Amino acid sequence: MNLKHRPQRLCIKIAAVVCAVCTILQPVTAVAGYLSDPGVGSGAGHADISTDGTWIHTFTADGTFTVNSEIKNATILVVGGGGGGGAYYGGGGGAGGLVYTDLTLSDLSYDITVGAGGAGELRSSYNAKNGDDSKFGSLVTALGGGGGGGSLNDGSPGGSGGGAKGGQGGNATQPTSTWGGFGYKGSSAFTGGGGGAGGTSTDTSGGPGTAYSISGESVIYAIGGNGGDDGATAVGYGGGGGSSQITKSPGKNGNAGVVIVSYPKTAPPAGTLFLFK
Repeated sequence: MNLKHRPQRLCIKIAAVVCAVCTILQPVTAVAGYLSDPGVGSGAGHADISTDGTWIHTFTADGTFTVNSEIKNATILVVGGGGGGGAYYGGGGGAGGLVYTDLTLSDLSYDITVGAGGAGELRSSYNAKNGDDSKFGSLVTALGGGGGGGSLNDGSPGGSGGGAKGGQGGNATQPTSTWGGFGYKGSSAFTGGGGGAGGTSTDTSGGPGTAYSISGESVIYAIGGNGGDDGATAVGYGGGGGSSQITKSPGKNGNAGVVIVSYPKTAPPAGTLFLFK
């Protein structure tokens, strides 16, 4: 038996195995895309969070969200700005409307608008200002909350309605809008509270908000402002401003809204090998 050529044949076989392994490992470069966020946010009020299984983008001011590759199962929370509170026993401001929905996002850039809170009113016979709308491109709009009512006035309609001061509570316009979502009527009680995303106000207390964990922790959004509450400060994103009990003292401003985008990290294909350099 001739053993002289066995090492050479063995080397050829080893080389063939190495080449086969290299061929298998070639997709590893593409897998790096799975480790990168397919969405990019920009703007002064933008923040990114990466958890073990989720990408989260939060906008507290206007910005842009750019999708570099299609994102499936994106969850989006949009909250409008809260309405301002009325003066001198006026109504509390209604919370901003709230939309919580799942969407597939195409490879596009989406303009993000975060609605400002409405100004509290100084004059007792005038309604406070409504909050501004928040938007995720043209796909979702959350309407600003209604301003609290002045003397004998109805509360203003809005995402959630403003509380009244001797009239009727403002109607909620978010649920019947093109985008649906949550919002409730303001209270018709004298110096009534504004409606919240989680319910109607029936007395001077603002309506409850709604809790979501889209930001990575449980947060209550869109709480109605209190009526006749000595200028109670609005609470949370999209919260309505409280009214004032003091002459020549304005109600509080509503709080700005927020836009949050969250989506799962896509798992790599089964059997993919990772090569760490």
